[in-house]
Amino acid sequence: MKKRLNLLVAITMVLALVLTACSGSGSGKATNDPGTGKATDAPATVAPPTNEPAKELEGHLEIWTFDDGGTKVLADAFMANNPKVTINITNPGWNELPENLATTIAAGKGAPDVAYIEGSMFNRFAAGDGLEDLLQPPYDAGKHKADFSESNWDRWHSLDGKKLIGMPWDMPPMVTFYRPDLIEAAGGPSDPAELAEYMKDADNVFKLGQALKANGVFLFENDNTPIGLFTGGTGYFDRDFNYLRNNDDFVKAFDMAKQVKQLGLAMNTCAFWCDDGKALASSGKLAMVFYGPWAMNNIKELGEDQLGKWRATALPFGLSAPNGGSTMVIPSQGQNKELAYAFVEWALASVEGNEVWIGNGGSPGYLPAWEGDFGAVTYELLGDQPANELFKELMKQVETAWVPFPFNSAISDNVWNAKIDEALAKNMDAKAALQQIQEEVEKTFKVDIDAVKAQVGK
Repeated sequence: MKKRLNLLVAITMVLALVLTACSGSGSGKATNDPGTGKATDAPATVAPPTNEPAKELEGHLEIWTFDDGGTKVLADAFMANNPKVTINITNPGWNELPENLATTIAAGKGAPDVAYIEGSMFNRFAAGDGLEDLLQPPYDAGKHKADFSESNWDRWHSLDGKKLIGMPWDMPPMVTFYRPDLIEAAGGPSDPAELAEYMKDADNVFKLGQALKANGVFLFENDNTPIGLFTGGTGYFDRDFNYLRNNDDFVKAFDMAKQVKQLGLAMNTCAFWCDDGKALASSGKLAMVFYGPWAMNNIKELGEDQLGKWRATALPFGLSAPNGGSTMVIPSQGQNKELAYAFVEWALASVEGNEVWIGNGGSPGYLPAWEGDFGAVTYELLGDQPANELFKELMKQVETAWVPFPFNSAISDNVWNAKIDEALAKNMDAKAALQQIQEEVEKTFKVDIDAVKAQVGK
């Protein structure tokens, strides 16, 4: 790197901290259910200034996490700062954590002091039952609102928009990672800023795709990738339960996916998690992928020869979307809420805590963490591109994220993904296909939707 982070961050980079990662749009399946819409925050209570010395923290915390390595780094640094604090970390497992936490909340006992919740798990708890509202006394999270983007702040509210039940954390923007050598060989602009401007025009994207195909290179992972780019920031319903995926933008996206299929511009396998796709991507047969900054680790795993071959830029078609993210919550059953909040606030809403966590390739949601050395970091994978400035600007452009309705994943798994693929295979009219999908979603999940409406008073 041309510039180095301070010693603390350098140490954490050596620890190879596990990044918070979610599957991206390449498969057309979203794995995080973040919140959208404008939340109505309850008035935040902020303690008046005092000249009294800060109270020394002491006590014990139980933390549940799906990322024990990353959580341990945070816990160790917090305990080093607070010698009278002890922290025990438990990793129940990716699927087990939300199930266990929901069970303990329902049972009225057994919950930890803090739970580290990945975005796709958050929908299990978005009703707000059993979790502390961090906008109400004794907490004062409201003072941090300006330190996060509006969409990231809204994302972790309860379904009724009144409670902040998760402290905002990372907000990875979806990014175009591309091979400049392949783009240049196909006659396209290889400079990140020039390519971003070029790809705002869909005609240019398809022109580039056909030139790449002539060179034996795929533009996209999957036929449905254009739809995945639009769904990255758009869930199924907004907070007023208006259906969101049947409009002119999605008609355009569906038509572009049909064009990708007809022209054969996609390799139709995953670049990082499928052996055939990894072989294609590592051998220079795939020009672009669209994921959060965390995917740099996945690109590196394609082989050491990938270093320096990639660059990052904005999404095609002028889009912006999130791709991943997590939060920390404080269960109401916790035995040491004051200490739990002190840890959560330090880890997620302080420069020091974010420096401990971000490591290599992180994209913190806490805006002050982007200043100084971290904003100037360059990446060997990206040919020493100072991509953090790009990531920061793309994160700030994200205006919406999914409302964490409990039925989101079921809609994706049981209706949306299958019906989109079926409609593409049949070359259906875009408007007809989207209308059919909307009707099936609303019919199949009417009971679930009505239940949530009643729960939030809609």
